[in-house]
Amino acid sequence: MLLRKQEKNMGDLQSNYLEARRIYEPFIIPYIRDYIEPPRGFIENKDSNFNQLTKNSLLISESSTPKVEKYLIDVCKKLKIDRQLVQAFVYPKMDIEAFAYSNKLPITIALSAGAVSRLSPEQLFFVIGHEIGHALIGSIINYNQESKTLEDYIFARGMEISADRIGLIATTGIEFAQTAILKVLSGLDDNLLAGSNIHKVLNENKLEVTEEDSYSEHPPLMIRLEALYNLSTCKEYNELIGNKDSSSTKLDIVNKTITEMLEVTVDSFATRKIDERMEEFAIWPVTLLIFNQVKIDMADLSKKLNVKILKEDVQKAFNLINSYSDFEKPDVLYEKIQIGIASCRSIAPRHMAQLHEKFSRLFPTILYTKKEFIKSSLL
Repeated sequence: MLLRKQEKNMGDLQSNYLEARRIYEPFIIPYIRDYIEPPRGFIENKDSNFNQLTKNSLLISESSTPKVEKYLIDVCKKLKIDRQLVQAFVYPKMDIEAFAYSNKLPITIALSAGAVSRLSPEQLFFVIGHEIGHALIGSIINYNQESKTLEDYIFARGMEISADRIGLIATTGIEFAQTAILKVLSGLDDNLLAGSNIHKVLNENKLEVTEEDSYSEHPPLMIRLEALYNLSTCKEYNELIGNKDSSSTKLDIVNKTITEMLEVTVDSFATRKIDERMEEFAIWPVTLLIFNQVKIDMADLSKKLNVKILKEDVQKAFNLINSYSDFEKPDVLYEKIQIGIASCRSIAPRHMAQLHEKFSRLFPTILYTKKEFIKSSLL
């Protein structure tokens, strides 16, 4: 296996990685921070796709690709990471593509031959920085590429916005980052994009999203371009790149703007669906509270659980359970709760885990997942 020789102590490289991650962590979209984990250290990558990559791609080095190696060194310097922390490959495909492995060290990125040959150096800086950014961010906890949930797609889009930000830091200006994205998504070369006006592109192209967009790991083009522009006007970004004429716009304001933009567009269907499932489920544990004669302020409970719970819905659920015989009641309520848990986990397992944790913290003696407890409460 062709791997870049590690001349430095792995502990030093790991420390370098952690320090770089500390620098860029504020640029990670806030709502994904609790759901990501950094690489697990220097571990042999046994993934079959990785093995194919190393066998059928060219390792970027000074001897094999000196010009690309220089680009990679420049990006590493800008991102304050040791070049030896990154192994990079070029694979034989003329589409402009790139990807990274974000769960292990060393940082491993792969660039298509099309990306290396068709992007300008500054545009390539953005793409390299974006892929290194994925590794600096880490990976989504319990993310299954083969069976992604609606929640996974929301987090994946947040990861892309965050990686774009590190790509912007790696290049020499907002225009190179934005044209790189245009080239990646359109397949057009510089001569056909020459003279393009990003501000006019943003104004002319109305963002229209459908339910299908909820199942994409990448945000729409317009959102990515807008998010990059917003970051370029941010105080913390400008201070980081040494721009003395930095904007007064704070990063938390930029984060809020982009998060809200995602929520009302591409994330709207998924968010609404997740909220509906959580609301449908929550009425059953709350119904169990009623059977246990726990006094509840529905508005206050909704706020604490971050789930809308209506008194009339709980009353309907209570009446439904009471319509069964005493013998049947525990089984029916237990089944309702289990179906609700499964339904929520199927689209938002982390939200479901959070809701369970909040409920258990508020009502530690109400063991709503235990059939025997439900039985003792109702009989």
